[in-house]
Amino acid sequence: MKKHTLAVLLIILPVLFSCNSPEQNSDAHYSPLLASLDTLMSYRPDSALSCLLSLSGTTRIENLSPVDRHHYQLLLSEANYRTGNEQTNRTELLHALAFFDSLFSAPNPDNNCILFAVRANNMVAACYYGEDSVVEACRYYLHGLEIMESGFTETERLTRYARFMALMYSRMTELFSNLDLHEQAIRYGKCSMIYLNEFHARPQHRVWILTTVGDHYDALMQTDSALAYYCQAIRTTADTSCLTYRDVVNHRTNLLYFKDKKAQPALKTLFRLLSLSESPLERSVRCLSIGEIYLGERRLDSAEAYLRKVYL
Repeated sequence: MKKHTLAVLLIILPVLFSCNSPEQNSDAHYSPLLASLDTLMSYRPDSALSCLLSLSGTTRIENLSPVDRHHYQLLLSEANYRTGNEQTNRTELLHALAFFDSLFSAPNPDNNCILFAVRANNMVAACYYGEDSVVEACRYYLHGLEIMESGFTETERLTRYARFMALMYSRMTELFSNLDLHEQAIRYGKCSMIYLNEFHARPQHRVWILTTVGDHYDALMQTDSALAYYCQAIRTTADTSCLTYRDVVNHRTNLLYFKDKKAQPALKTLFRLLSLSESPLERSVRCLSIGEIYLGERRLDSAEAYLRKVYL
């Protein structure tokens, strides 16, 4: 599950991060070059990384202001992360985190400094999470959320920074999902949905959160709530031919059967999904669901026939 959800987040990061470039109307001076690379990374992180590496060690970096030097290190770390490369400046990132946290703690920090502090906390958290240091990752993610909540009004968070808030809550949802901490995953998933809906995020982003919340309600045996989120995910799905749609329908069908014990409509749906399967793994998932329903109906020969396809 961790690899799947990380893959989903890596897909949506370019969209969610597009709001985080330095604001050009700030009173403080920020390097136009770094601001342009910040914007470029929203769409082409590989190109941004190449440009950042070409600047490494040059006098142009050494002559930057302290804010811009730390901004550079933050950008380099983000670019490595988003292109799947190893972190090469972990020590410098920690220095940037301390620097931006100190600016945020000073009187009247500007919006850029607030956002840089949040991004640095998120990046450090991502590094720890990649090393399975979940407690430390959670600590920095939560600190980033605290900075956003204290640095901006609720209206600002819901309008100007909705994408950024959605990103942070999505990361927390993913973190607690992988820990099987159901109540926490549900809480942060719901928070993420508030912001995803605010800026009309793409359907696939909302479907992932809705399905995740439904899964955790299912794990808590809160069937009605799980069904409500699965149904909402199905209604939200724009592409009914994709694997995500078939998986959500599979979840909902299984849950409906175990709630109402109506085997025929459930089996009809699952056989249709089986016929649409595109890989051996997907066929195994559909056969498992069919076999479980046959077991529930005490049709043991049929159950064995489909479960053998999964386990043998």
